[in-house]
Amino acid sequence: MTVGPRWRLLWIGLGAVAFLAMALVHADRVNTDPIRHDQDSYLAYAARLKESGFTAIGTRRQMPIYPTLQAVFYEPEASADAHFKRAKRVNIALSFGLSILLAWVLSRLLPRAEARNLALVTIFFVIAFRAPYVQAEVLVYALVFLQFLAMCRMWRRPTLAFALAVGGLSALGWLVKGTALLGLYVFLAALVVREGVRALRLGAPRVALGNLALGGVSLATFFAGVYPYAKTSKEIYGAYLYDMSTRYVMWCDSWEQYCDLNRRYGTHDMWKDNPPPEIPTMRSFLATHSIGDIVMRTLGGLGEVVGNCLISHGYALFFVLLLGFATALVVKNAELRAKVLRLRDPAWVGWLVVPYLVMHLLVLGFYGPLGAGERFSLAMFLPATYAAMRAVAPHATAAHGVSFGELRLDWAGFQSFFFVLVLVQIVVYFPPAMATFYSGG
Repeated sequence: MTVGPRWRLLWIGLGAVAFLAMALVHADRVNTDPIRHDQDSYLAYAARLKESGFTAIGTRRQMPIYPTLQAVFYEPEASADAHFKRAKRVNIALSFGLSILLAWVLSRLLPRAEARNLALVTIFFVIAFRAPYVQAEVLVYALVFLQFLAMCRMWRRPTLAFALAVGGLSALGWLVKGTALLGLYVFLAALVVREGVRALRLGAPRVALGNLALGGVSLATFFAGVYPYAKTSKEIYGAYLYDMSTRYVMWCDSWEQYCDLNRRYGTHDMWKDNPPPEIPTMRSFLATHSIGDIVMRTLGGLGEVVGNCLISHGYALFFVLLLGFATALVVKNAELRAKVLRLRDPAWVGWLVVPYLVMHLLVLGFYGPLGAGERFSLAMFLPATYAAMRAVAPHATAAHGVSFGELRLDWAGFQSFFFVLVLVQIVVYFPPAMATFYSGG
């Protein structure tokens, strides 16, 4: 039965009310301590920006766009509690707007059932649980996903417009959080490898040079977008793309070690002129750790990261079900497998998506001993889930199915089951979890 426009609007309205109401409940009952998980740093940065007329220079612990947004709503005469409460509501409003944007984007790129299902999971089990926190994460998730979409589109059909989009979205994402820079690195590296193969083995050097030139446009656009901020970083910290986490934090062996260094030598912005020899850097880390140490650290960190995702706020169930069924469908059906895995096609987006996801996963594992909370790994939820749906949906038919005993399930049937399960979880799990589950870490 087709749902009419009025019923559709009614369900959308009810969903919006549930999202906003439970986000406000979570903000007032669960997220009551601004000291936890960087919220106080964002609040302080926003206050400095507003009180300085938006001229204050940050310490590069947080990037500038999100604190600037919060500073617009900062009232100097308000109390600290009032400031925190207002900032949480600003983030809820921002998250609600981004939810609408992402739902619209998904509706343009996926079939109706897949777009609806992914939008519901993302909005209610990822964004809603992050919305009541004064953190840049929800904005980062949206920008990283849009950056990912632009890169995938440029990978398939390189054009000047998408080269500019990749660079611009990468710049915007990096100015919200350094997470976006890794994606740009992977994209450019994969592009160089592909075009090298195209020129040397496929005999198309002119096409390869043209595509590499467009990659150069993306890189130049990125640097143009970040240059004013990067120029100040160079003057103060000695590097255009200076970031506290990549310069110092990630080379510590544990978060406790980093905190101990801060207690002994002051905060990281005090280390730039005469860093003590005890402060770890990439060079000192590589000099004192073997390849085996690095592998074991990464594997252990991955275990902690994955474990935290599995016990978190509901999204892991849907991701595991979707990825498991998509994998089973492809493995069981040779015709579908040939359409999904186009290994001989240089334009196959898997040649970008696989290294993109693997590299992010490895970095998350390496960083795991310092921060294995899922707020970092969730930046990959939309790219990974969308990639699985996008790979299978255009090719799966009723002829492609997986049998579970007497039950045979095809892709369309799985999407219907998935939708029902999402609705049940929204009704049964979502309200009590939002009222009790702290999800800022």
